Amino acid sequence: MTLRIEHIAIVGCGFTGTSALHQIVERELCHRITVFELSGDFGPGYAYNPEENEHYLLNNTTDSLYLDPDKKCAFLNWLEAKQLPNINLSPKGNVPRKLYGLFLRESVDAAARKARQRGIKVEFVTHEITGIHERDGVVELRWCNTDTSADRVIMATGRCPEIEYLKPTSTCGSARYVNSHILNEEIDAIGSDETILVLGTSLSAYDVINRLFAPETGCSFIRAANGELVYQRGSNSRNVILASRSGRLKKFQSLRPAEVSTNEFDDVAARFTVAGSKISLEVIGQAIWSDTGAAIDSLDLNDVATPYRHCKDTASVNEKAGELLSQDLILARSKESQNRIVDFFSQERIRIWDLFARRALTPESEQAYRRMYESATLSFAAPCPISTGERLLALHRAGVLEVITGVGYPGLTADGSLFETEHQYGSVSASTMINATGTVDRHLFSHRQPAWIQDLVHQGTLRPYILGDRQMPGADIDLNTYRPPGTKAIYFANMLLWGPGFFTSSASTMATIVSQILDQIGSELES
Repeated sequence: MTLRIEHIAIVGCGFTGTSALHQIVERELCHRITVFELSGDFGPGYAYNPEENEHYLLNNTTDSLYLDPDKKCAFLNWLEAKQLPNINLSPKGNVPRKLYGLFLRESVDAAARKARQRGIKVEFVTHEITGIHERDGVVELRWCNTDTSADRVIMATGRCPEIEYLKPTSTCGSARYVNSHILNEEIDAIGSDETILVLGTSLSAYDVINRLFAPETGCSFIRAANGELVYQRGSNSRNVILASRSGRLKKFQSLRPAEVSTNEFDDVAARFTVAGSKISLEVIGQAIWSDTGAAIDSLDLNDVATPYRHCKDTASVNEKAGELLSQDLILARSKESQNRIVDFFSQERIRIWDLFARRALTPESEQAYRRMYESATLSFAAPCPISTGERLLALHRAGVLEVITGVGYPGLTADGSLFETEHQYGSVSASTMINATGTVDRHLFSHRQPAWIQDLVHQGTLRPYILGDRQMPGADIDLNTYRPPGTKAIYFANMLLWGPGFFTSSASTMATIVSQILDQIGSELES
């Protein structure tokens, strides 16, 4: 007979909460599951709403999205069974994000059905947890003047609260400010002849550009005789300024991913495991470079971190951006699998997570990484689809897309008709501004944090992550157990792990973390 505890609660039911529900039911770990989700939409979460715009693509390929590390083809199999029209069923394809939301919604229903068959009671609660307290290994949860107790709780709330630095547009002017691209029809109301300032060079910014130049806006992209994508304006006369502090652009997923040899990286990881000594950032960087750099002789580490360091004016920055788009697409489409740094991070993401989890870096090296290299690393670790890259390059070559760096705080003109912002080599203005920075607040003491986090902080159960002598974003979570120090029954599988850990916006990483948490619970049952 399978050993079971009485009750597991899951707080948050987007992707990670759905993965937890699915895996708990598959393992038959408990008699009862309570799932909390404030939105009432169990499954899709913030990123994968089935009502979202169809031009927002999954940045992960269909074969890399799953709920359980042991069943990695689940989403691809689901797509094939659906037989949806005009959907790319290639394992390395990138389909609309809303489809993954439908998959998640159906996965919640399937898990609930299977739970009933296995005698597991599942309760879905459409409320936010307001308080949480662990006492003698039992967790008390409060919400809406109600409470319950659970033997284990998995905090799967996903994204931290957004930071909104900008103020809404004054009603006395005509300038338009779009504060989020998620479920926002205001983007479709932007005029066909406007200049649009898009803040950020994140994957969200690329989603916005795909939508601004979708076929229904009057423009088109055609394939030239040489295979390159070419933009044709049609009735769409929009121009976009892609603006950020660094101007650093995302790399692209490989058309034919290579299996990268990791001899040097293996050696560094093994030396840390055996000796327990700390590793410098330089040693890890040299190992990765040795394993991947032979195929990219012309690439320079300084150029990766600061790609515009030799640029002298706005024109040279924009020209460099076009060169980077072109070069990176060549690497991604190469038949010789030249896109090895992207392939390395895709292949080794969990082992990199493990190095952070075991505090392998010296505090000085980790501080340097967080301060200077993290966003550059994520250009490779969170790449975008080739199809998006081709459109970006086509728009840039057509003079429709401009990239600027060193961007400051935007402001309105006196008459409220334009947004103006200073940048490294001057200033720009636009009639519409879209915030696509995706900035979230991972600081524990912030007033933006939900009530349950504030409650844990007030109790002293949850503390900020301290690196050396610095307080960092994220929470002090033991990444061997995924619990705050001193607790026995509260597990974290959300963005607060992105403090002590490597980046958490990877569905495969979060599914693996859930699996590791449930491994621990299973081991405790057996002991």
